[in-house]
Amino acid sequence: MSDRVVDETKIEVKKVDHEGSLFETLYNYEKRYYYCPICGSGTDAPIFFFEEDLIAHIISHVKRRPLARKQLVETTIEEEEEE
Repeated sequence: MSDRVVDETKIEVKKVDHEGSLFETLYNYEKRYYYCPICGSGTDAPIFFFEEDLIAHIISHVKRRPLARKQLVETTIEEEEEE
């Protein structure tokens, strides 16, 4: 993830399941928002207070950029193989 200055102790990796599609994202549990796993956590990166909004944003990546979808799928497959 990118270059936004974050307090790592307040960030956790969360798994999100959307209709059987799993992905991991960063979640700031103190301020209660999600980072987009594709955009990262840089200073200009979007944040989302609701999981549904994050999912809608990720779907927009998939519709606009097939490469982002491919990267997301490959990451999910690699993580499943590690488990």
